Amino acid sequence: MDKKLFSDGELLLSLINEVLGVGFGEDCSGGESCDDINTACPGTGTLECGCVANSYRKSDNSACAIIVSTLTGACDTTDTAAEQCSYANTECTADGGGGITYESACSNTVADTSQCAVTNQECSLESGTTNYKCQCTADYYGDGTGCAAKIAFGGDCSGGKECAGDNTACPGSGTIVCGCAATYYRNSGDTACVLSKYFEWRVVSSKYL
Repeated sequence: MDKKLFSDGELLLSLINEVLGVGFGEDCSGGESCDDINTACPGTGTLECGCVANSYRKSDNSACAIIVSTLTGACDTTDTAAEQCSYANTECTADGGGGITYESACSNTVADTSQCAVTNQECSLESGTTNYKCQCTADYYGDGTGCAAKIAFGGDCSGGKECAGDNTACPGSGTIVCGCAATYYRNSGDTACVLSKYFEWRVVSSKYL
């Protein structure tokens, strides 16, 4: 430090700061030590003590903490700071691990199969696109906030894709129960919805037209 650049008062303050350290958000000169853990005085720009690289300020402003760098790394559920988890669209969930939020973009190149935070979701290709996102697994459907078990044939439904089994659907009007989709009927064993013989004939015959 060049003591000639300081007045007596400034020199005394600088020496005190060097010994005691400077608090978070307080002015620093680059040569002084910041007294909070995971804080530092930057060499350029606005010179005040801030969080070091790969850390963030906790939501209660009590300290700078290291960013959680893995999808299932331990995190603090009481801390609402958005920067706590390093992956995009992730949050700290109740099980103590970070995870990608409901129906948000995910990476199919990540080996971690539990990257989705919501139970019964997995990272899969969104239908009709080239994008991967956390979506409900085959036996579940999205109810707007999470994944619920699909409804059995004949069970009450409210529309959408909540009916279990192939070729089933929830009608938009009338008695709202899961039934066979258009052009399908229930087989004699009541085990599946199969294509109507008429439409099956139309499909086969169209091959020869």
